[in-house]
Amino acid sequence: MGIYLLFQRYLDKQTDQRFVFLWEKYVTNSLRRFLLVMFIMYVGVMVLLGYLVSIVFGFFLTWLLIVVLGLYIGYDLIVETIKFLANNNQRYLLIKMSQKDSGINYENVVG
Repeated sequence: MGIYLLFQRYLDKQTDQRFVFLWEKYVTNSLRRFLLVMFIMYVGVMVLLGYLVSIVFGFFLTWLLIVVLGLYIGYDLIVETIKFLANNNQRYLLIKMSQKDSGINYENVVG
């Protein structure tokens, strides 16, 4: 789907310190807001798509297409969101663990 392509490119260009700042500001400290914005964008795209399809097709076919496309796009959005969060959270944790004053407690780490 590539909805996170521009976000990922922007984050890849940032230095480690700037990345940590952005990740903590927009994702770690406000994950609910991040997920709510993604949901609102999904609903907006589906409403716009429904309006455009209803102009071309009839009522019944429009609802059928919206349900099928909604399920597909919703599933794809969930998978892409999990991949985006996992990849960038891995980078965030690696950066935080490499800092001397990270505040991470290593006493309970098994390994």
